[in-house]
Amino acid sequence: MPGIASSRPLIPSAARRKAALAVYQVLATLAWPLVWLRLLWRSRREPAYRKRVRERLGIIPAAIPRDALWIHAVSAGEVIALAPLLDPLAKTHADQAILVTTTTPSGSAQVQRLFAHLPNVAHCYAPYDSPGAVRRFLTRVRPKLLALVETELWPTQIQQASAAEIPIVLLNGRLSERSAGRYLRLPSLTFDLFAKLNAVACQAEAHRSRFLSCGVSEERIFVSGSIKFDAQIPQNLAEVTERFAHFFNSVPKVWMAASTHAGEEAHILAAHSRLQTQFSGLCLILAPRHPHRCNAIVKQITEHGFSVRRSSEIAPDTKPADVFLVDELGLLLPLFPSAAATFLGGSLVPHGGHNPIEPALMQTPFISGPHIHNFADIFAEFPADCVLDESTDPADYGAALAAVIAVHINDALYRKRRGQALLAVVQHNRGANDRQKLLLEEAAALTSTAFLTTKA
Repeated sequence: MPGIASSRPLIPSAARRKAALAVYQVLATLAWPLVWLRLLWRSRREPAYRKRVRERLGIIPAAIPRDALWIHAVSAGEVIALAPLLDPLAKTHADQAILVTTTTPSGSAQVQRLFAHLPNVAHCYAPYDSPGAVRRFLTRVRPKLLALVETELWPTQIQQASAAEIPIVLLNGRLSERSAGRYLRLPSLTFDLFAKLNAVACQAEAHRSRFLSCGVSEERIFVSGSIKFDAQIPQNLAEVTERFAHFFNSVPKVWMAASTHAGEEAHILAAHSRLQTQFSGLCLILAPRHPHRCNAIVKQITEHGFSVRRSSEIAPDTKPADVFLVDELGLLLPLFPSAAATFLGGSLVPHGGHNPIEPALMQTPFISGPHIHNFADIFAEFPADCVLDESTDPADYGAALAAVIAVHINDALYRKRRGQALLAVVQHNRGANDRQKLLLEEAAALTSTAFLTTKA
């Protein structure tokens, strides 16, 4: 949609906005049975979707604290990105309760994994965006602040939080041109989504322009950079790495495919077949985005004639295998250094790609497919050849991946320099965490820094 960044939204009348919200809320309430059926459907492969459904209706456990800072991160990726920001915030304000909500079980698991050591951080699922569920949640928790992550904007949630005079901030904000266009096509419903945001910390200038076009006041928005660049290497990394050290010491060379989605494994295994003709004993670390898919992936692996070992079954006497299948969460960072190079999934299919900062942090060269729209601004900071050319024929994905990976396996010096250069990109872009931590503290009145006024 050319020119969208420079346009300003037409402001619908208050009556039209009120009517649009009422229609949305009626439809959201009527749709709850369909939402429940969808949860049941997803629970066939991920049983956790069938559990704790009461939380999604705003009926939350008694242990959840009141007067918390409510931070909503949808799934695992957003939770992981929040860790370097939330950890120091929780420690600095140890007497302030913080509630992190998610919508997915994988996000819930990451909250437990990353924040279990922080006694003032609690977790539950976010309420479904119907009036009753949100009202029950807000009445019970009475949060001091609502902090949303990236683009998680829901009409009822924002309307009721604003009516309750709860400050609403958007962290790590991003808004694609396509999403901005969709919002602008429904101004009666979406205008208040943006107008009621008290502050937006967005990742890049392009996102700032789009938020302005959708109705965020100029004085409430600033470019902070992406908090993903502030990721840190976990202190317990060596412990996790040691768990698999004997296995990788027994294979001569390793490459990795991380966060893969359905439709990508066929290309990856085809690349592995090509690479094994060049490098005897080569092992592939295959880490699907959703571990519940592992049984189906094992079938694909064996159909290609490869031997396979699951990460959860590794023991000291485990024999080498063609494929090391990661069937557990939280192992990507520890495993990146074992690989000469890694492919980042969600990018050979139109999913939108995955975060390239994690392998760069570990100085592991990476290659992505062409579908990276969810992380386009982050990829733009890295060398262009980290992404396969858009003109690559999907039938040639396997060959293209094999060619890139082979270069890194063959040349240790190039691999080292490449890894150092990628880490330098991460280090150059750090700082968003400190800026957004100040924003949270001021918005929740934990401190006074005049941060929104000065946009420091």
